[in-house]
Amino acid sequence: VEFNWQNQPEYAGITKADGKILTHGVQPANPLVPTATNEVGGGNVINQMFAGLVRYKANGEAVNDVAESITSDDNKIWTVKIKSGQEFSDGSAVTADSFVKAWNFGAAGANKQLNSYFFYPIKGFDEAQADKAKSMSGLKVVDDSTFTIELNQAEASFPARLGYSAFFPLPAKAFDDLKAYGRAPIGNGPYKMANAKAWEDDVQIALTVNDNYKGDIKV
Repeated sequence: VEFNWQNQPEYAGITKADGKILTHGVQPANPLVPTATNEVGGGNVINQMFAGLVRYKANGEAVNDVAESITSDDNKIWTVKIKSGQEFSDGSAVTADSFVKAWNFGAAGANKQLNSYFFYPIKGFDEAQADKAKSMSGLKVVDDSTFTIELNQAEASFPARLGYSAFFPLPAKAFDDLKAYGRAPIGNGPYKMANAKAWEDDVQIALTVNDNYKGDIKV
């Protein structure tokens, strides 16, 4: 496997093994749920197992990844369209709901997610964070491939944020048992867990190529 680290030095802890498996040797401090971790140990793994609406090139430029388009007439209400054929590593579809449910989970105060603050620009975040609402009022699913994001105020640069791990999608089955999911996540990125026991505490996390990945990063 030719592994593309996008020239980012923080990925130096992950190496290739016998041409097929990548191993990461820094013990994550939190579950491998995108909104649950903001440290390098888990972040390095999450960034290879998931793909966001945008991704960042080596020079820092944000370009569309899972998103076909992210548009707005006023920089306050954004319409996101997802590229067709996007899948998680288990073959389930990446849909508008995959993002909206993941973000609402991340914003809910009761869930105590470390990356919850990333959702503060979205209308209804304060209510969700205070557990006065079950979801952010600024997120609306239009259809399977389209959703809208209403912000508290106009922000022309908002789409550039959407490549950060807090904004990654989750498959529907993640919510069946998030504790178990955090040990063996199913993502939509270029790599996936090598097997059900890929995470060996204080030893390694082994990743292998995700054949269902539809993005532009070459592996």
